[in-house]
Amino acid sequence: MSNTNIVIFTGNLTANGEQKKVVKNGNEIAVLTFSVALNRNYKDKEGNKVSETTYVNNLALFNKPAEALAPYMLNGTKVCVTG
Repeated sequence: MSNTNIVIFTGNLTANGEQKKVVKNGNEIAVLTFSVALNRNYKDKEGNKVSETTYVNNLALFNKPAEALAPYMLNGTKVCVTG
C-alpha cells in the first residue's frame, strides 16, 4: 500500500505572481511563480485573539494553469492551493 500526502494552503499572496516562459527539450513552457503567506490564528491564555504569520511558501504553476491564473495572482489576494 502506498502512502499519499495531500497539502492544502490557504493564505494571501505576498507579491504579484511572476510569469515567464522557459524552454525545455525544445518546447516552450509557461511558468508562474508566487508566494503564499500562511497565518496562524489562536487565543492566548487570557482569551485574546492572536494572529501571526508563521511562514511563507514559494510555489509554481506550469503550462495551462499558469497561463489561466496569472491575471488573478495579485498581491494580497486570498488563495487556496491543494497539491
